[in-house]
Amino acid sequence: MGLSLPTEEADSYVVLSPDRTDRWVWNLFEKAIGWCFRLHLDPQFWRVCTGKKLSLPISAQTEAFTHIFHSMPTDIVFDQPS
Repeated sequence: MGLSLPTEEADSYVVLSPDRTDRWVWNLFEKAIGWCFRLHLDPQFWRVCTGKKLSLPISAQTEAFTHIFHSMPTDIVFDQPS
């Protein structure tokens, strides 16, 4: 069984070209790396999340603070399950 990687070149493997932006390519890269870690790390000890948004624990804040720092998108998060 040969390895076939889809490309956008004229061939027997057709791949539609999505609207590619730098962010789209970066998200694709993050997902690929995340799945690599999921496959190679023991799920009993590690949980891998990609593109997760974390809310920041804030004890005192101004009104403008919540509009600026309401959450933080992450690339890859490694958690230890409880």
